[in-house]
Amino acid sequence: MRADDLMQRVSEDVAAPPVPVQVDWAAVERWLGLRLPADYRRLADVWGHAELGGEIQLYVPCRAEQFDYAAWLREVHARCRQTLGSGDDESGLPEGEMRLWPDAGGLLAWGRTLAADVLLWDTSISDDPDTWTVVSWSPEAASRSGTWRAHGVPLAVFLGDALGNGVSVGRHRLVPAGSPMTVARNRFLPDVLPWSPPDAPERERREVRRTALHEGTGWDALRRLVPPPDKPVLGDGTASWASVFERLGARLPAEYVTLLEAYGSGTWCSVLEFEDPVRSGDDGIFHLIAFITENTAMAREEGDPDDFVPPVWPEPGGFLPFAITVGCDLVGWFTTDDDPDRWPLAVVPRELEDEQPGQSAGLLDTVLAWCRGDYADRAFWTQHDDDDRITVGAREEARLDKAEFTPDVYLR
Repeated sequence: MRADDLMQRVSEDVAAPPVPVQVDWAAVERWLGLRLPADYRRLADVWGHAELGGEIQLYVPCRAEQFDYAAWLREVHARCRQTLGSGDDESGLPEGEMRLWPDAGGLLAWGRTLAADVLLWDTSISDDPDTWTVVSWSPEAASRSGTWRAHGVPLAVFLGDALGNGVSVGRHRLVPAGSPMTVARNRFLPDVLPWSPPDAPERERREVRRTALHEGTGWDALRRLVPPPDKPVLGDGTASWASVFERLGARLPAEYVTLLEAYGSGTWCSVLEFEDPVRSGDDGIFHLIAFITENTAMAREEGDPDDFVPPVWPEPGGFLPFAITVGCDLVGWFTTDDDPDRWPLAVVPRELEDEQPGQSAGLLDTVLAWCRGDYADRAFWTQHDDDDRITVGAREEARLDKAEFTPDVYLR
């Protein structure tokens, strides 16, 4: 079965018909470093970002308000890579370690099911993409690391079989039997736009990042390891750095301002959220100041007298927070010097303890170490739980996946 045969068997959903999206396939394939199957390109040209049988979502190169094809590929491959291991006797995959794109011969995602199964091609099959066969990863299956399964057929055959007969992996149903032979626009992304790939091919970009994981210092190393977003999310147009400094009664460290100008507000390594300081009202760092002020007041009133309760800005030498971890630890400075550029960086844990928080000298070096998983300044990070940081000595690819910055989306 080929794409045209499948399209003859499938009816378009009248209520939500699929919408084609223009794709520059030559540019996409240059960025991927791979040619793509002709059937996939044909289906994408006719159906766009589509949903088949109400169960299978075909992902194509496009963008939307909160969707970017490159970001989706990186995210889904990072998730798969966390559980990547050797093929077992039942998987149908070759023995030895499996690989994921952008590695040569790596598995490449093309879709997902509503049950969160990831659908990929095995590009190691051949240099001819039309012979690539489908592989699935089921994170909700019984295995702690999910279940990998090679289905042994190309895209169009897999889709035709899935819609006609359903697909199972053990007791887990990827696609229920009897799914309707229909195609509709993606229910989660009904309105998509043409997508332009980044200038640098992904394989080249990842090699640059891999080198920066081990080599270089300062801004150059950080920007190569974690490229800044094209459009940093910073400010809402109602405030400025000058107005923030005036409201605080002090300027903020130059290193911090430079970092925010380059990256904006967002989350580092899926763990550390930098609040937007350049906003009016009580959002951003002003919210964090209010949060810790309330907590320390409660601790002084009700806590153990032996606990260390830090002073809070604008108290002399007070702690001024600017970021928060997923575990609700606060990251900020102790304002112990007249020169903000000499303020020591510190983590105040979510539960105040009987000793002062560890301190570190510089924000840039700390963020770079955080992204690399180095933790050269161990005292600074002793407050963190294991799940709040990159595991030291983790596999290099997993560390690369973790070393990321995700911009806030509330202004997009």
